[in-house]
Amino acid sequence: MLGGTGIRGTGPATRRVAGIIARRAPELAELTHIEMGKPQADAMLEIAMALEHLAWAAKNAARVLGRRTVRPSLLTVNQAAGVEYLPLGVAGSTALTGCGNSPSLVR
Repeated sequence: MLGGTGIRGTGPATRRVAGIIARRAPELAELTHIEMGKPQADAMLEIAMALEHLAWAAKNAARVLGRRTVRPSLLTVNQAAGVEYLPLGVAGSTALTGCGNSPSLVR
């Protein structure tokens, strides 16, 4: 989903995934209830937390994933270094960070 979108495309892609999850929230809550026996209200709360996480990720994608310079060590003080992250994975996987109790979001 994110391959080839670049850093600037990560936010919009993440917002699209969040929209899909939000539209299918009742279905996801029902799956969580059926598969795990979790009350649907608890499942909806977990989905809401995942959507909040996705909103943060979409808003901050360019800042967090964008290129930045890093300080060199004493031995390389006359050189420059930078770090850059390329979006390669599924946008929805960000919702799973720290949400190990939400297998319905994996599907």
